[in-house]
Amino acid sequence: MSSRSLLILLAVAAVLAALVWLRPEPIEEPVVNEQRADPEHLVSAIQPITKADAADLADNIEAGTISGRLASVNLDTQTNKELKNRFERALTDIQAENSDQAIKSLNELISDYPGVPELYANLGALHARGGDLELARQTFKKGLQQDSKSKALFDGLQEVHGALAANAYQKALDATPPNTQPSAVTLPLLAHISTLVDKEQTIAALEAQLSNTSPPDTKAELEKIDRLQSELKVSEQNLATLKSEYEAEMTKLREQLASQSEVLASSQTAEREAQARVVRAEESATAQLKEALAKLETDKQQLLIEKDAIIARQKQELERVRKQAAADQVVAVEADQQAAEQAGGDSDNGNKDQQAVALVESWARVWSAQDVGAYVNHYAQNYSSGNSISREQWLEQRRIRLTNKEFIEVNVSEFAVQDMGDQFAITFTQHYRSNTVDDTIRKRLVFSKDGDDWSKAKIVNESRVKS
Repeated sequence: MSSRSLLILLAVAAVLAALVWLRPEPIEEPVVNEQRADPEHLVSAIQPITKADAADLADNIEAGTISGRLASVNLDTQTNKELKNRFERALTDIQAENSDQAIKSLNELISDYPGVPELYANLGALHARGGDLELARQTFKKGLQQDSKSKALFDGLQEVHGALAANAYQKALDATPPNTQPSAVTLPLLAHISTLVDKEQTIAALEAQLSNTSPPDTKAELEKIDRLQSELKVSEQNLATLKSEYEAEMTKLREQLASQSEVLASSQTAEREAQARVVRAEESATAQLKEALAKLETDKQQLLIEKDAIIARQKQELERVRKQAAADQVVAVEADQQAAEQAGGDSDNGNKDQQAVALVESWARVWSAQDVGAYVNHYAQNYSSGNSISREQWLEQRRIRLTNKEFIEVNVSEFAVQDMGDQFAITFTQHYRSNTVDDTIRKRLVFSKDGDDWSKAKIVNESRVKS
């Protein structure tokens, strides 16, 4: 092999070594405001990566069954150009905040080019920014199945798992979860796609540059080869160091994912326990409410029984008062008769007028004394108040009006007696005063006769006389 060919091979090897570890550059995007979703139930819908998932992923990586990025993105020049153009249009939609169109474009690109990890990284980032953390998680896992060495996919998956764990803990701590959505996560977007076509074009350009270089002299060429060999050795050492660091980082990431899965599983258990506590509290409150309603119904029935007893006692008292008033009336009439006999010399008409006036004065006295029985005894059994109410209703009305005052004073004067055959009427001035009313009117009472003895007459009509 000529020194020229060896020089070319060493240069190509150095370029390849550098390109293998090339990382895509993230672009800055505006921070998306955090939004929170309204969970319908306390039980979380989070499905974390289990230890088995992490173990399967590690086995696939070690066994080499998952294809790497360089092997999976092997395109011709025209297809490579079309891929990049469509990827740039999706980036333009993202920058224009047209997320729905960008998500649609990235899904179509993944369908056409399933081996490009940058597509999964940007699609997962968009789902995370929109608050759909579970869909973002599934997208990152699907991408890692295509390229197990993509740091962007591992970083994105780690961030999403952290947010899911925080949301699950928050829901577990709240007995009544607030009406909120999961927090959105802002992840960086990748601005470029690196494929085998790009690397082949770079190598071709280097080869062309080397082929156009004039052959160096032997000594200078050997010195350059030695220098390149030294640089290649340093590069190999650096690559070994980077590989070791990368493997250590991958191990750490796998451990973190497994730990987060355990945390999420624990938080789901806490959620279920919180839900059980809420159900028990609701059942206890329902039982207490039923017990209170039952007690209320019992108290209501007891009150009705007591009310009936009170009404019965009132009726008995009213009957007793009536009988007592009747007896008092008999005594009063007899006393009036004795007084009339002792006075003597009065004519029959004068006696009747005096009897009529005595009835009105007696009626006024028992009213002032608020003696319901004696007051009612002055009225005939067929008395009608003219207000379209029954006698029982009238009696209850008079009882209330006589007893709900602190005091009553009724004074009568200026009598005018009129004999009407079977009845007689007395017109008089009535001055009524109580703690609520003070009034003076002219009133007319009509009595039904009991033969020539007006002292036993009863009121059959009561009216107010217009002045």
